[in-house]
Amino acid sequence: MDMKGETDMPDFRVIVSDVQTGKAYQVEVSDASANTFMGKTIGSEIDGGTVGLPGYTLKITGGSDNGGFPMRRTLPGSKRRKVLVTGGRGFHPDEAGLRKRRSIRGNEISGDIAQINTAVTKYGSSSVASLLGDEPEEEEEVVEEVEEVVEAAEEAPEVVEAESVEDVVEEAAEAEETEEVAEVEVVEEAEEVVEEAAEAEGVEESEEKS
Repeated sequence: MDMKGETDMPDFRVIVSDVQTGKAYQVEVSDASANTFMGKTIGSEIDGGTVGLPGYTLKITGGSDNGGFPMRRTLPGSKRRKVLVTGGRGFHPDEAGLRKRRSIRGNEISGDIAQINTAVTKYGSSSVASLLGDEPEEEEEVVEEVEEVVEAAEEAPEVVEAESVEDVVEEAAEAEETEEVAEVEVVEEAEEVVEEAAEAEGVEESEEKS
């Protein structure tokens, strides 16, 4: 049988970010499961059963192609292009207003994509760890995925858990309290210095009179 006319099914590495725990998991998909992602764009939602998460819903937050070039949310299509960018995925300028031409992949998933990043938007009855295994991705990959989840969260605030916001507020309050304590300590030290100076001046005056 001649196999040349058949199109090879794509294989993808899917990174699943659990926004409740902050952990990310890697799942290899191929054949029909991989085909589910074809033609989808950043922001599209996928049935979690495709990656072994029945009852879950995942949102595509980004990805990269076989050459390591990142997908960009605002670039339509699936082709890799050289575009002039001021920031975002693929370029982080050190100065305001700086622009550079970068090779970036469009926001549509094609067979040239190697990695797809996703975030959980709807949870099932079982935990992600119990279904995918409690072995999170390496630190560098998690950092990259967290950046994309933050970008997605800014567009869809309902995905962010209230507990996460409370944690940030609490940390800020603790930092502010620490600064206030430091200011109080400085004031107390200054008052002690003034008192010591006043006492020393009084002693000098007494010695002169005697």
